[in-house]
Amino acid sequence: MSAGGNDSHGARRLAVILGGGDADARALGILASVLSEFSPEVAGLFLEDADLFRLAELPFSYEISRLTSRSHPLTTIELEREVRVQAVHAERALQVTAERAGLKWSFQRMRGRLNTALEAAPNVNLLLLSATRRSIVSSGEARALGKALRTSENEATRPIVAVFDASDPATVALQSAIRLSRNTNRRLEVILVAATADAVAELRDRAVQLLAPQTATLRGVSDMAIETLTDAIRTAAPALLVIGANELFLESSGVSLLRRSIDCPALIVR
Repeated sequence: MSAGGNDSHGARRLAVILGGGDADARALGILASVLSEFSPEVAGLFLEDADLFRLAELPFSYEISRLTSRSHPLTTIELEREVRVQAVHAERALQVTAERAGLKWSFQRMRGRLNTALEAAPNVNLLLLSATRRSIVSSGEARALGKALRTSENEATRPIVAVFDASDPATVALQSAIRLSRNTNRRLEVILVAATADAVAELRDRAVQLLAPQTATLRGVSDMAIETLTDAIRTAAPALLVIGANELFLESSGVSLLRRSIDCPALIVR
């Protein structure tokens, strides 16, 4: 992707990693705001879950409709068809979002785990991840679920949540979250992460300085374990999580755990 953008930190290159279903609808729903703020173009990566395809090869594998609760055998042929349809819908949705904003876009499919997609975007410093798809849904189900999410009153009131620690990426992530909060008219919550309560108090002072004159809800987590952090994120129930690629999330395993643990898109600032 070519350099560009209006961010004071320089050119921002964005990739959005999709996996099919209602989680993609939520990621693409907020993509326009991210694009308008940070990036002149977007690379879409549709990730086909390699583990799901391996599961489909096993005997006695079934899938259950999320709308009818009926089950039927899960086969690789059926899975290929469903994934192909979902990839087409994801590509069209990405195209519409990017072209409405007058921005360049690209799209590719790949099969593997999350680290496969991360390795395919080494020069990207903004990663927008949809939540992990927990089951296969039909294209009709995906549209219905996406519409329900977009029109839900609860969804409309969910905040932008930023994770803030002592790292430079976290500072940029908080600044990005502030801008997105203003652009989307959503309230902002900040999770302060440090090893001790005293360190959390210091982070609170730094966060208040960065936020001024904007206000936000500040929550402290005096535990550096990634599991504790994901618990705090789930409690906040964000519409979008904005997080810096610090030590907790530099490894793909950390990103994978994050993606499995929350039900909202995550914008990772590298």
